[in-house]
Amino acid sequence: MNPSPTLLDSQRWLLTVMTASQGAEAGLALAAQAQGLTLEDMIMPPPRGDARARVAVYAGGYLARLLACLRADFPLLARVMGDEVFDFFARRYLHHCPSRSTTLYDLGARFADFLAASQPPSAEPHAELALPVALARLERAYVECLRAPGLEHAALDMADWWRGLDARAWRLAPCVRLLALPLPLAPYWQTLQQQPNAPPPPAPALAPCWLALTRQHWRVQVLALQDWQYQFLCTCQPDHTAPAAALSGEQALWPHQAADVGLLTPAQMG
Repeated sequence: MNPSPTLLDSQRWLLTVMTASQGAEAGLALAAQAQGLTLEDMIMPPPRGDARARVAVYAGGYLARLLACLRADFPLLARVMGDEVFDFFARRYLHHCPSRSTTLYDLGARFADFLAASQPPSAEPHAELALPVALARLERAYVECLRAPGLEHAALDMADWWRGLDARAWRLAPCVRLLALPLPLAPYWQTLQQQPNAPPPPAPALAPCWLALTRQHWRVQVLALQDWQYQFLCTCQPDHTAPAAALSGEQALWPHQAADVGLLTPAQMG
């Protein structure tokens, strides 16, 4: 027993108890093992109620806050899955992937991968199974697009819009996120956004889908792409080592259209 824990001891003890992924009881055991401090060492018996129950309030409040953050980052997914099912998977996610970052922005970064890993490995491709994972990827990309540096303060020289047909002259805008999904989500996404009080529509049929998310004037757009447009944008990423694909004919004009909607910037601005 430690008769006089320091302030730092108390802070570490409470943090361990509050943030244990398996709840307050597991947190108390972890704190006793790691710091040698028990509930009786840290909490005076209350005049009413139980000390364990009071500590559990803090642990429950911490979990409730994380669940609220996940719902805020994935509002359409929660609506499609339903609150009960969404909370079930969100709690499992927080158990397997507990928060380790100082910012809640990172909390949902692996949620789509977790949902994908939760599905049976031998499951046949099915739209109802593909939808939650694809929608989670889209909503995470939306959050990242909101947070990433945008083009709001970029001042382009008008001459930059016509830089010839050299694909190497372009770079992907820093706020752009590219997605290759197994079902067409752009119309489905728009329907969910435009009809917030209506029941979610059924999952669209499986079909390859390529999307780009970008931000202009502080507004995020979800744009459907053709396969070749997606491949071209992938080659324009700053860390892409292979040369950009050569475009010909009408395709050669598309990079300028892509720049006009905030997907590309001249290379020197990358």
